[in-house]
Amino acid sequence: MRFFISVFAFLAAVSLFSNIPNIFAQDSCPRTLEEVKKDKRFKRIKPKEYKSLQSGDSYLICDYGASNLLSETPYVNNQIEGLVKEYPKEYSLHFPSQYIATPFIAGKKEGVQKAYRLSGELTAETTFIDDKENGICKFYYKSGKVAGEGTYVSGEPEGNAKLYYENGKLKAEETYIAGKKEKIATYYYENGNLQAEIPYVKNQIEGTMKKYYENGTLYSETPFFADKLEGVEKIYRKDGILAYETQFTENQLEGITKIYNENGKIYAEIQFIAGKPKGVEKLYRQDGTILQSKADSSRIYGEGTYYNQDGTTRPLTDEELLKLRNFIRASEYLREIQDDYYDNRVKKTVTDADGPKLFNLDMHPQCVITQP
Repeated sequence: MRFFISVFAFLAAVSLFSNIPNIFAQDSCPRTLEEVKKDKRFKRIKPKEYKSLQSGDSYLICDYGASNLLSETPYVNNQIEGLVKEYPKEYSLHFPSQYIATPFIAGKKEGVQKAYRLSGELTAETTFIDDKENGICKFYYKSGKVAGEGTYVSGEPEGNAKLYYENGKLKAEETYIAGKKEKIATYYYENGNLQAEIPYVKNQIEGTMKKYYENGTLYSETPFFADKLEGVEKIYRKDGILAYETQFTENQLEGITKIYNENGKIYAEIQFIAGKPKGVEKLYRQDGTILQSKADSSRIYGEGTYYNQDGTTRPLTDEELLKLRNFIRASEYLREIQDDYYDNRVKKTVTDADGPKLFNLDMHPQCVITQP
C-alpha cells in the first residue's frame, strides 16, 4: 500500500544520477521510510497533495510501500523528466531482486530502458521512441550472454523473436507481423535438433503442429484449426512406430481412438463422444480373438461379444466384461493425462512425460519474452 511520498530538489538528484557508473550502486531516495524520517532534506506529502506543487518546480518523488522504496520519479514543470527507477514490490534489503531504469523526456519514455540485477548485471534493455517500444530489445543471462532478442515497431513486436541457449545455440524462433505471430515457429534442442514446429496465422495455431524426440525422430503430428484441435492426431514411439491415432473436434475427443502395440498392430479401439468414452470398445488379443463391449447398457458391466478366430461369437461373461472395463478405465486415465497435455498445448506451453518439453516465446511490451 502506497501511503507516503517524499520530495526534494531535483538538482541534487541530477548530480547523483550523472556521477554513478552503475545507476543502482547508490540511491537518490532513501531505501526505507525510517531513513526518510531522519533526513531533513525530504518533505513528506500524500498523493492528493501533488496539486500543491508549483508548475515551475523541479523535484524527485520517492514512492514507498509499507516500509521500503518502490520507485523514484524526477519531475520538471509537472512532467516526468529524467531517469525513473522502479524497484520490485518484493524488494527487501535482505533479499533484493532487480531494478528497472527508464529515461523520460517531457513525460514520455525516450531512450533505452534497462533492467539490472542488484549484483549489477544487465538483464534486459529496450529502446523507446515517443513512449513506445521501437527497435531491438534484448535480455541476458547472468553471464552477460544474450538470452533472447526481438524487434518492436511502434510498440508492436515485428519480425523474428529469438531465444538462445547460454552456449549461443538457437533455442526458439517466432515471426511477428503487426504484433501477431505468423508463419512457423521453430524450437530446438541444445544439440541443435529440431524440437517442434508450430504454424501460426494471426496469433492462432493453424495447421499441423509437429514435435520431435531429441534424437530427431517424429513424436507427434497434431492438426489445429483456429487454435483448436481439429482432426486426427498421431503419436509415434521413438523407433518411429505409430502408437496412437486420436480424433478431435473443437478440442474434444470425438470418434475412434486407436492404440497400437510395439509391433505397429492395432491393440485397442475406444469410441469417444464429446470428450468421453461411449459406445463400442474393442480389445484385440495376440491370439487373434477380439473382445468388444458396449458402454451403454442396463447390465452393470455393460454387454459385450467375444469374437473367435473362426468367426463364431459368444456373449462376454461379467468377468470378461470387468477385465475389459478395467482396461478401458486405464485407457481413460491415460486419456485424462493426455487431455491435460492437450489443454496445456492449446495454451502454447507443452509438457508431457514421454515427448519433448516446449517453452513459451510470447513477446509483449518491455521485451519480456519468457526469460530463461
